[in-house]
Amino acid sequence: MADGLFTLGATASSGLAVSYASSDTNVATLSGNTLTIVSAGATTITASQARDGATYGSATSVTQTLTVNPAALSITAHDASRCAGDTLVLAGTEFASGGLQNGETIRSVTLASNCAAIGAAAGSYDIIPSAAIGGSLNLTNYITTYHNGTLTVNSASASNVTYNEIKGQPFTLLESNLLTNASGTGGVTLTNLAPISANGITLTRSNGVIYYQGALVNNDSFTYGVISLAAGCTATGTVTINGVLPVGPAQISGASNGVFAIAFFGAPNST
Repeated sequence: MADGLFTLGATASSGLAVSYASSDTNVATLSGNTLTIVSAGATTITASQARDGATYGSATSVTQTLTVNPAALSITAHDASRCAGDTLVLAGTEFASGGLQNGETIRSVTLASNCAAIGAAAGSYDIIPSAAIGGSLNLTNYITTYHNGTLTVNSASASNVTYNEIKGQPFTLLESNLLTNASGTGGVTLTNLAPISANGITLTRSNGVIYYQGALVNNDSFTYGVISLAAGCTATGTVTINGVLPVGPAQISGASNGVFAIAFFGAPNST
């Protein structure tokens, strides 16, 4: 199906005007010698010359079959992305089209993905378009080809981790060490720290170092948040700190039989 108007140019040997008619105005209409294509299909165009009364009689009408072939229409789903655990809602307008004729429009397209589940793993999945709906679209005018888009599922994760630290003392922790327990698309960076207990503990960060300020009594914990560098996905993990006793000095005692005993006071620090 072509877009636009066509001018017909039949002539009569009499020099009289030629008129035209279309057998199917759903396919093509005529106004004077201007033909307008309406839709795909076939119609018979008849050219006629009427008598002028005195000199010329009516000429024999001439017919031609006009066949209007469907136009090629392509519809391509847009690419999209989401974080694992999030919901992506496709409204049906996330597509591009090529080949529309005569100002026709597409209102929406059915878009489906084989990654509908929120818990789908990180990776790439198809977005499958189908069933275009007008607008002013008349699908019989087209041979329609649909092209898939790609849904990229990104991720971030932060594992729970446990450290042993000496009771009664503040301590420091390298952000880089903590982030070995997290992962995400494009890598991750630390976004926040939040103490869980209310023991007068504060957490600060400076130049890649986490400062745990306050006296560790027995056990404590805090949360840490990360965000993936490539996609902005977030995750939260928990850090648990076990308070341990410092390693005490060793005492050696002996007996007359030459047997010695060595005793350590306090528990080892396993940080």
